[in-house]
Amino acid sequence: MSENTQQLDLSIEQNLENSLKQFSPIEAAVEEMKKFYDLKLTSLEDVKTYKEVVEARKFVKGKRIDVRKKKEELNENALAWQRKVNAEEKRITALLEPIESYLESEEEKFDNWKKEAREKKEREEMERVNTRTAILIDLQMQFTGHGFVMEELMITQDEICDFSEDEFTAFTEKVKPVSARVAEAKAEQERKDKEERDRLEKQRLEQAEQQRKIDEENKRIEDEKAALQKSKDDAEKAILEGRIATIQGMGATRGNISLDHAAWSISSASLKSASGEEFEEIVKNLREKTDQWNKDQEVQRKKYEEEKAKKARTKDRMNQLEAIGIPCSGVDVFEIEFDNSIGGEEGMQKTRVEYIIEIETIHEMPEDKWQEELIKARETYTQITGLRNKEKEIRDARIEREKQAREESLRPDKEKLQSFADSLRKFTESAPMVENNIAKTIVSGIKVRIMELSREIEESIQKF
Repeated sequence: MSENTQQLDLSIEQNLENSLKQFSPIEAAVEEMKKFYDLKLTSLEDVKTYKEVVEARKFVKGKRIDVRKKKEELNENALAWQRKVNAEEKRITALLEPIESYLESEEEKFDNWKKEAREKKEREEMERVNTRTAILIDLQMQFTGHGFVMEELMITQDEICDFSEDEFTAFTEKVKPVSARVAEAKAEQERKDKEERDRLEKQRLEQAEQQRKIDEENKRIEDEKAALQKSKDDAEKAILEGRIATIQGMGATRGNISLDHAAWSISSASLKSASGEEFEEIVKNLREKTDQWNKDQEVQRKKYEEEKAKKARTKDRMNQLEAIGIPCSGVDVFEIEFDNSIGGEEGMQKTRVEYIIEIETIHEMPEDKWQEELIKARETYTQITGLRNKEKEIRDARIEREKQAREESLRPDKEKLQSFADSLRKFTESAPMVENNIAKTIVSGIKVRIMELSREIEESIQKF
């Protein structure tokens, strides 16, 4: 290192030390500010000390903000300067924060006393209103939504809250005789209503007895008719069941409204309405259809077995192609290819190799031709596999080179992003101190979102 460089470094170091001395007046004042620890709140009536606590806290907070502003001013130089200033700011802030925290706790204690006193007063008022409301309800007054009313007497919700004890008692004394008169009238009306209900119930029972006798006579007549109809239906049912058994013996299946065979169908209604001769003709006709159907089924069975055997052979051949490694690329084609003639990897010869065969060709090909086709398929698959492996090796090498180059180019950006994440985290330390609960919620929510953004940046850096 040259002599000039050493002198320059020394000069910078001296300037940094001199700049840090700008914090000395505030640091010296910290000892003086420790007297604020003597401020202690003792009761809700201690308003004078409370105001002193508030002013002292604001004064200490102002000094802390001065330290932060001085840090930001000095940080405009170099990174090394910034690190020293930050360290000094943190050290002095650590001296200030206990004092500020103490004053905040004293201020909060006083605020809590005020809140408890207010809530106690509200509870007592609520209990008083609830008690008065219960008295009005016991007096049978009707709630209207805005107050209580009985005949010409009325009291609003505001009056329930605002009346003195004497005023409220005087009002209830007016209500009591009216309430007694209303209760007596209500009892008389209930007595008359009960007499009317009893009369109507007696009338209902007499009418019910008359209807019961009518229903019994109607049921007796209906039972006699039903017995006659059942006898007729049983006879017809026996004939129908016998005919159905005959048809089922010919191979038919019984459904809800018909008997069904693969070659024919006949409704239960037709069997029921046919005469004896008509039924014999039906049986003869159905038997002829059944015999013809059985002959046709045998022919179809033989064709099906032949086609089944041919499909099994085709399926076996398709499995052989898949075992080699040649997939079915469509509904009716087996296909595999290698083509780097357009857009292939650099350093590899351009070529195109393919193997295609339709399933219909496989289905119809004689066995000797099929064996030759299998040899051709294996050779083509081996050639394509070799070409693909070679292409993959070239592509993997290229991707690795590109990855290394990208990581090298992103390294400065990672440092910048880390510095940005640090500055966001420090920004939350300068959030304003607020007293309103809504404002506290807003500030707290913003600080949480900023911290989440800082963590998201650091997590993204790890993925570079």
